[in-house]
Amino acid sequence: MHSVDIALGLYNGETYLPELLESLEQQTFQDWRLVVRDDGSTDGSLALVRRWCEQRGRALKVVEDGLGNLRVIGNFSACLAATDAPYAMPADQDDVWLPHKVQDAVTEMRRLETECGSQTPIAVYCDLEVVDASLRRLHPSFLEMQGQGSRRVPTLAQLLTQNVAPGCSMIINRSLLKIGLPIPAEVAMHDWWLMLLARALGRVAHLRKPGIAYRQHGGNQVGARRGGLMDLLGQARHGRAAYRSRLRQTRTQAEALALRLPADHPQRALVQTYASLGQLPRPLRQWRAWREGFDKVGLVRNVVFFLLM
Repeated sequence: MHSVDIALGLYNGETYLPELLESLEQQTFQDWRLVVRDDGSTDGSLALVRRWCEQRGRALKVVEDGLGNLRVIGNFSACLAATDAPYAMPADQDDVWLPHKVQDAVTEMRRLETECGSQTPIAVYCDLEVVDASLRRLHPSFLEMQGQGSRRVPTLAQLLTQNVAPGCSMIINRSLLKIGLPIPAEVAMHDWWLMLLARALGRVAHLRKPGIAYRQHGGNQVGARRGGLMDLLGQARHGRAAYRSRLRQTRTQAEALALRLPADHPQRALVQTYASLGQLPRPLRQWRAWREGFDKVGLVRNVVFFLLM
């Protein structure tokens, strides 16, 4: 068994896949296996991965479940469910991993497991360099770009309102996967779900050193957005209904989280409170959110959040 399973969800990704695969080949930590599932691509993504692994002598597991197009959450859920290594690392098909990424993640994960025990659900995420389609740097730090310059990991109350790390930046241990799978259909995103569970039931840590060149292009499922006042106010002004719809989705996700937590868990009441915010009149909703610490990371995001919640 390999130490790390890299879970790669494929969908029409052959344009950028060669660069991702070559960056995996250059990792300083080499005890990994690739676990892939193709979500109904119409290009040659899966054939490209098969060919590359055969040529490089790389271990490969292909998930062939016959379920067709599950979309991004379902695809990664199935991919992660097929892993069996002690650690799993989700990968996006269009990124480039920096050579030290896997080694740094495994080192930190092992340190935390030594401290807390391997039975503790743990997630570790790294920073990312934000780059354009041609890998030209747009910003040296995804976390700073998102207003997350603090070294402190956000509280569970904050994570209920906002995800802080894309899945491609994360390493998760087997204990977290055991409680996180299957991923409910109600979640906003698979990586957010796993982060919430780790924060509620175990440990979350982050590495300030970037581990990925996080590529931004027209086909991104989820990407980096600046957190400036004018940018966020513009999003709110032109997409108020969409913003509030996303807020409702976070409350639905919280309902699913409350169901997954033990009945006597000390944070379950907090999660249920967030899930039920939408039932309150708006002024009371804003006051309750402020009192319980349901806020976003960064002043500007909070202004928009409290105005539109």
